[in-house]
Amino acid sequence: MKIILSFGFLDLSRRFGLYWRRLMNKMELNDLMVCAFRYALGRKTYVVATIGELLIKHKDILSETSKAQMIRDINRVTKTANYGMDIDKNIWIRVRTALEGY
Repeated sequence: MKIILSFGFLDLSRRFGLYWRRLMNKMELNDLMVCAFRYALGRKTYVVATIGELLIKHKDILSETSKAQMIRDINRVTKTANYGMDIDKNIWIRVRTALEGY
């Protein structure tokens, strides 16, 4: 006999996590990450660090086309120095380096 313990939020988070994995395929996750990137690039908000770290961590989900477009967008922002906040410059450089494969 198997006993299953359910602690409210733990049970819900497991179910919710499985739900999202079934709901979204790799292409849809790619699109979501591109949208998050475009939202964050040039913004003056905490979300830049969050999105930057997620892009670095999950870069394998991105298509080569998406990576190339993100690199172009970061390079464009580099030329205009419109990173958002000064502290965000290092984040976007790290994202670009990760997407380039270094």
